Amino acid sequence: MLVGLSGKAAKMIFLVDFGMCRTYIRKNLNGSVTIRPQRQKVFVRGILRYCSPRIHKRQDVCRADDLWSLAYILVDLTTGLPWRDIKLEKPVAKEKETISDAKLFKDCPEEWIEIMQHIRSLNYETRPNYKLIYNQLQKTLIRLQVSYSDPWDWDLV
Repeated sequence: MLVGLSGKAAKMIFLVDFGMCRTYIRKNLNGSVTIRPQRQKVFVRGILRYCSPRIHKRQDVCRADDLWSLAYILVDLTTGLPWRDIKLEKPVAKEKETISDAKLFKDCPEEWIEIMQHIRSLNYETRPNYKLIYNQLQKTLIRLQVSYSDPWDWDLV
């Protein structure tokens, strides 16, 4: 993630690092679109702390996996992830599989639980409901009285 410094980009958060991405939706010669077939087995890629449970199971990545990572990053920035000090993949994967949303999002905005419930409902083909996610994040900002113009932590130093 990057944060814009000035102008219209100031305080905007940008998700970057598409080095591991691949085409997910293909446009066919006749103009129709299809979802790329799911690969049967893939290697673990990405940052262990933030990758989705699907990746630990060696399942092909999809749109939902980016949202899993985003949710884990938000929790990590807010309260810290319960597995942040675990360095081995299997124990991290076990934590992710067994932790309840109530425990994962303890002391986080309550709206994030609904986002995670939606993420958990997604499969390889399912298009995420980005409007639901956006609305829940907006609801959080309103409830907590956070403004886009509020200073970042480092602005206060």
